[in-house]
Amino acid sequence: MTVCGEKKFIAVGCQTGIYVSALGVEEFRRVFTHANPTGLAAIETLGSRVYNKFIIHVEGSLFSYSLDIVAQAALGKIQSSKEITDTMERVARYDSTVVFFKHLHIGERQFSEPLGYVPRDAYDISPLTKTVGICAEKGIIIVDPTKYGSFEASSSLYETDFVLLVSLRSRFLVVPDLSEASTVPSIHGLKVNLEDARPLGLVSLPGSVHSRDNEILVVFDLVGCYITRQGRPSRSAGFIKWETKATSFAHRGKHIFLFSSQFIEIRNITSGVIVQVIEGVDIRLLYPGRGNVESLVAMKGSKDDKDGTSVKIAVLEETTEIPVATPVSASPNAWDEWDM
Repeated sequence: MTVCGEKKFIAVGCQTGIYVSALGVEEFRRVFTHANPTGLAAIETLGSRVYNKFIIHVEGSLFSYSLDIVAQAALGKIQSSKEITDTMERVARYDSTVVFFKHLHIGERQFSEPLGYVPRDAYDISPLTKTVGICAEKGIIIVDPTKYGSFEASSSLYETDFVLLVSLRSRFLVVPDLSEASTVPSIHGLKVNLEDARPLGLVSLPGSVHSRDNEILVVFDLVGCYITRQGRPSRSAGFIKWETKATSFAHRGKHIFLFSSQFIEIRNITSGVIVQVIEGVDIRLLYPGRGNVESLVAMKGSKDDKDGTSVKIAVLEETTEIPVATPVSASPNAWDEWDM
């Protein structure tokens, strides 16, 4: 979902192509024939620079199209596909295969060159204040995208059990630091609970970006735990066990959303206390949200007939609790004129 002018749009990729519609209008038009795209991104501006690009990751290639032309096609103002294809640019080289792609904002920084080598099994990226955490099967690798080649996959290093590899110039630090697990029962308990957990990403807790005391929430599919900026377990190495096994998550304001096939678990990011649970069927996170653009989720719709099962796309918006009004006591003389 993106903003083009004053309109918001949503793009959905499926088996028959990529469909785009104005948000809130159930009239999707097929704009691209690319089947089953791996990833989509709309890049409007970054700092003072204007890009207006629609990025498609499909079949190992990365393509860029004019965002304005895509929006016009969604509104039915463009009938010829040639007007769209004329704006196409290949982001990656012809002789390269893109195995992973994600669009991130890290402050006002922008990058146009390769950012270094990452594990082949990388499946997600979490932005932090100055670095990014790359999620892979063996853990989360923290790299500085301003330093090309800051991570090199050492087989002996990469085969460690836990969880986060932090690049500090030429040396690496594994966090959470579980080196005291054999002597500290709380750290041993954390280690046991992370053995079968799959890392999903990282979230910086609210606070001053210059404070070294800020914590980071490490999100796994089964549990979550807090660590310091130095990677050490905080809060007595405690952990939070989710109600259900999460497949993805989103961070919005003071809350973290944990998604599973039947539930959306909403928790306070600082305390970990559960705030709300939303039920559904076949729930999937489509877009985690960024800035003033809210999170998008898909779930099974109400239609299920010979033509197939419908999919409902919903926007997760925070609501405000309506306070209960305090009853006002009647004046002792209010009914005097009625002689009751």
